[in-house]
Amino acid sequence: MRNRTRPIFTRKRRQRRARLVAGLSGIVLSLTAIWALGSGSLSTLSAVAASAKQTTLASAGPAEQTAREVLGLFDKLAKMGRDFDEAVLGYYAEGAVIHMTGLDDVGNASMVNMSTADLIPLFHKAKPLAQEVGDISTYSNVRARIHGERVIVRATRYAHWKQYFSLYAVAFQRNAEGDWKIVEEWVEVRR
Repeated sequence: MRNRTRPIFTRKRRQRRARLVAGLSGIVLSLTAIWALGSGSLSTLSAVAASAKQTTLASAGPAEQTAREVLGLFDKLAKMGRDFDEAVLGYYAEGAVIHMTGLDDVGNASMVNMSTADLIPLFHKAKPLAQEVGDISTYSNVRARIHGERVIVRATRYAHWKQYFSLYAVAFQRNAEGDWKIVEEWVEVRR
């Protein structure tokens, strides 16, 4: 089902990001190369830099601890995604909504909303081709913000197969058992 709605990321924001990416592309591509050599994910590099502040971590309040916990989970899920691990699907809440914004070469956007029930068969159908072509994503500039009962993680996503950067966001919320689950996700893809 296709819904024509305004994308979460505006054209002005995409243009500003493109200028920033153009200036930083050498640095980001170098970090991507480091990841490709097996030294870990970009979000892991961010986590290592953050953990260097031992005094801040020791005195962190509940909000900072919650954000760190969710960022650790995000890093784990990003690795599972790169490994095409089907267990990643278990981290989506039953009623989760995935908002996929498709962008074409001239900047036209179309948005498709999917449920977890739609995502599972799509994952299984796309997995063989994705593995064959190396369709993986890495994340940089990963940050978390607490918004009510949710923790929103935002990042810059690099799609290796089609070689582009896009904005990415995911909302985590604890379920009745106290486990963190993905309740909403926003992804930009290039067609």
